[in-house]
Amino acid sequence: MKKFLLRMAEYNCMESSINKLSQMNASIPRLIIGNKIIGEGNPVFFIAEIGQNHQGDVNIAKKLIDAAKESGADCVKLQKTDLNEKFTKQILDREYNSPNSWGRTYGEHKQYLEFSEDQFLELQQYAKCKDILFTASAMDLKSLDFLLNIDVPFVKIGSGDSNNIELIMKAAQSEVPIIISTDNRKTYHFGSETKRF
Repeated sequence: MKKFLLRMAEYNCMESSINKLSQMNASIPRLIIGNKIIGEGNPVFFIAEIGQNHQGDVNIAKKLIDAAKESGADCVKLQKTDLNEKFTKQILDREYNSPNSWGRTYGEHKQYLEFSEDQFLELQQYAKCKDILFTASAMDLKSLDFLLNIDVPFVKIGSGDSNNIELIMKAAQSEVPIIISTDNRKTYHFGSETKRF
């Protein structure tokens, strides 16, 4: 009898949780990015993460955009960083010994991987010709301004900046949709911050 009552209690708890989730889902608004509707009852919005896997080469980036389109992705996402805004001179000048390094210092390595604004515009136009959305993670305030100026369909805030309130607030004020990664971070620290939005 105890096992039966315990299973009934577990079932009631599970049923209550399912009902709460259903109520939450009913209140989750749909998001429109480009011509795609994101939300319950709509297809998954598939973002192909290019990041810096292009190795600083526009032609590799174009091949990755092609591969993303062929795989059925809705959007490609790179990273945009203004190195002097994001990092201190001390960090940029630090020696960077790694088999994966593209420079003698961390700054040289990062600079090698970073596309210029003209290259970003070229890749955005290339993606448009391939009929796939194009955006990037804004790694700092200057990069956010640049991405907003080129009219990306949404801005991504990476998990490393998920507690960068200044960056998130500025992105939120733009009224462009924002996607914030939380990675493996515990989400309890978002409670008070998200109330500001």
